[in-house]
Amino acid sequence: MKQLIIMAVIVLSAFGTSIAQQGPGNRQRMTEEQRVEQTISNLKQKVTLSDSQWSDLRVIYTDFYKESAAMRGQSGTRPDPEQMKKLQENKNAKIKALVGEENFKKIQEAERNNMGGARSRGARKG
Repeated sequence: MKQLIIMAVIVLSAFGTSIAQQGPGNRQRMTEEQRVEQTISNLKQKVTLSDSQWSDLRVIYTDFYKESAAMRGQSGTRPDPEQMKKLQENKNAKIKALVGEENFKKIQEAERNNMGGARSRGARKG
């Protein structure tokens, strides 16, 4: 009986250690399509658009995520900040032309709220 308990403790501690080593940073990245669907899903809760506008917005985000992934390349390195800024500005201009000023502000606010959570989790202290 003692051996069974000791064996269970060893197995559980080994399992716990392996889970702890994975950590939150080892999650797989979402594909561009998954990111688009998540973005659209989040925006639908905050913005009212026509079906046609949602379709066009989906295309804009798909292009944006694919282009930003191409900038990162296979190595996953950070893209040039100036290129990313231009890409972001281009996306924003397309969205603003599509949905108008009022809805564009709502979309920007929703993006800031979504990004804020990701940034605060990854923020460094000190």
